[in-house]
Amino acid sequence: MRRIIIGFITFFFVMLWSTGVVVAKEPATPELALQEAVERALGLSKTLKIADTQKDKAWEQRSESQDAVNYTPVGMVNPEIESAYATLLQSELNYQTKRKSYLKLQDDIKEEVVDKYYSVSSASVALDDAQKAFAQAEWEKRTSQLKLNEGTVAPVAMTAKNAAYEGAQGTLIEAQQNLNKAYVELNALVGFWPEDRPQLATDIEYTPIDVVSLNSEVNRAVNKSTDVWSALQKITIERQDLRMTLQPYEIEKMEVEIAELNANQAKDELEKEFLLLYHDIVSLEGGIKAAQENISAAKEALRVAQVQFDVGMAIKGDLLEKEADLIAVESKLAGLKNKHGSAMAAYRNLTGRDVLPSMFGEGKVEEL
Repeated sequence: MRRIIIGFITFFFVMLWSTGVVVAKEPATPELALQEAVERALGLSKTLKIADTQKDKAWEQRSESQDAVNYTPVGMVNPEIESAYATLLQSELNYQTKRKSYLKLQDDIKEEVVDKYYSVSSASVALDDAQKAFAQAEWEKRTSQLKLNEGTVAPVAMTAKNAAYEGAQGTLIEAQQNLNKAYVELNALVGFWPEDRPQLATDIEYTPIDVVSLNSEVNRAVNKSTDVWSALQKITIERQDLRMTLQPYEIEKMEVEIAELNANQAKDELEKEFLLLYHDIVSLEGGIKAAQENISAAKEALRVAQVQFDVGMAIKGDLLEKEADLIAVESKLAGLKNKHGSAMAAYRNLTGRDVLPSMFGEGKVEEL
């Protein structure tokens, strides 16, 4: 009897699997605002939970180290007192580092969400572009086939149209997969199923960067950097060791010099990172300005083609071509704006500002 029941259950689940009932899931399409996406990602992040626990642990270790120190030693002291005070300084540094790392991780997660959110938007526009280009290639292929049958075009012309069709079809498949991957990455952050297709509900507005002084912005980034802060604290600890230690002075002095060199290197690396990011943003803004001009020209070309088509001076293929050209430059502009938005999120994070831009408004994604 038991074998019969087990066999029946096995058969039942095999039938469910074969009909797709178990593995299939209807994709959900909830509206997803950027702020909601960030809140979901912060709440779901295991890495953030680990960092929070490490911060609390560091605080407990710091408290234990404090209990072992009764006063602040001045000058040279015996090894036991030196060791206890050095442990306290290291514990304090470790706690502050963990606390700052926890806060930085929050901002890094926000930045990642912004980037993935924009990636979905860019991939969606790119898919629209590919669909329009494919429709044009498909129409031209059918038209050329009819002309070939009538003997009005050479076979070599049909070969070129077939190649263009295959290329457009490949681009369409690639664009669809890119959108799928963009959704998978965003969904993984916000806790949706991979096959879900949340509808972006936050407007993406473009605002050029406005920097009065690069030096001031670099200094701001340095002051907000956890890595630079840790390196500077290391200098403080080494100098404290130099005052208390019974070890050879020259050796401890070199430890201070090493700490100072590490701090200067951290500053230099951060300044380089900042300047590269800044110039990337300015470059994107130049591309955006050019793309905006190209859109104006493409719209005018489409308007003329529509008029010519209406009066019989142009064929449908001419109209499809101009429509595809317009969608292509719109897609390029959308991609540039999304890259700019991601870069600005990184810039705000690097300079210690709120990663989420305040100019975002609720509604559908901006139609360019």
